[in-house]
Amino acid sequence: MCTAIVGYDPRARVPVFLAGVRDEMLDRAWTPPARHWPGRPGLIGGRDELAGGTWLAADPAA
Repeated sequence: MCTAIVGYDPRARVPVFLAGVRDEMLDRAWTPPARHWPGRPGLIGGRDELAGGTWLAADPAA
């Protein structure tokens, strides 16, 4: 996935505005955002079932 930070304003209610385009391979298996990685319990993201990674994740506590 390609992700771009389109805007950043630390004073705003939502300080970061992201735009993204998911992988163009529509048949690629994925799991919706959740806490998929036991070694990183705070990380929430969608999981690519083929590669095991993510196309976008965040740690809300950080």
